[in-house]
Amino acid sequence: MARAIREGIEDFSLTSLFGSRTRETVLFADEFEKITAACPKVKVVHILSDEEAEGYEHGFITAELIRKYAPEGEYSIFLCGPEAMYRFVIPEIEKLGLPRRLVRREMLGVTKNVAAQPGYPADCAGKVFRGIVRQGAAEYAVEIFDRLRGLRGRYVLAVMTAIACLATGTLSIARECVSDYQMYAASDVEAAQYVEENTGRDSTFICWTQHINPVSALAGRRIVCGPGLWLTFHGYDLSTREMDISAFYADSAGNESVLQKYDVDYILLGDYERYELHASQATLDALYPLVFESSDGRLRIYQVTESHG
Repeated sequence: MARAIREGIEDFSLTSLFGSRTRETVLFADEFEKITAACPKVKVVHILSDEEAEGYEHGFITAELIRKYAPEGEYSIFLCGPEAMYRFVIPEIEKLGLPRRLVRREMLGVTKNVAAQPGYPADCAGKVFRGIVRQGAAEYAVEIFDRLRGLRGRYVLAVMTAIACLATGTLSIARECVSDYQMYAASDVEAAQYVEENTGRDSTFICWTQHINPVSALAGRRIVCGPGLWLTFHGYDLSTREMDISAFYADSAGNESVLQKYDVDYILLGDYERYELHASQATLDALYPLVFESSDGRLRIYQVTESHG
């Protein structure tokens, strides 16, 4: 969203209240700094829960903190983060008295009971609705083409549509070529090189499920669970794996059985595991041998020995 504002794709002001544990665990810090320096419409307020530092707010995202940085007049709130954050922040937002239409949130993982979600119409609970699901844009385009049978010039229309689709794809690639944001840091590449050179091709790593992952995306190694969004749409329930991963990082000593369950060989500790899952580096250091640490200290890899796995 911040990138879209900077690049002129969107035209509105954005204030991001960005929660982290410490300064070292702030994700995308360099990119945020570049965007805010180049675009006055974007402002980032960092809130640290485990550290007090000059230039940073301390604590959690509360109603008082939102009021402090919210603009005058009407504004909307968009939530994005782990479920634990939602459970804390949503009651705080309710204290602001905003209309429900102005508060939106990103849905992550599998929703077990959609009727229990805030804002779900009470009169629709328990009812069954029938709808048509399109498998993809190509299938939908073919159906439209068939419905236009008999229309003069439909082949010309089809060619023009194909050219437009190709042009938008070309423009997207061109935008990526000139964009200055960084998907992988040097430490990610460093970790991936270590994994490729020092672990077996069939090794399994435990880590969080983000798709920007040096172990799976760069080194091609197996992980316990990847991003579930697309698989969820096709009926695969990954919630058990996601909960197991969260449980292990939250209490590594008490949930070592997770490593045995998924035959894990290595443990990755990075920004996502520290911030999203509140992993304890001290606990992992005490339990497992450290086999890799990036030069900036951001990424660490532990080996699971036979006594643990």
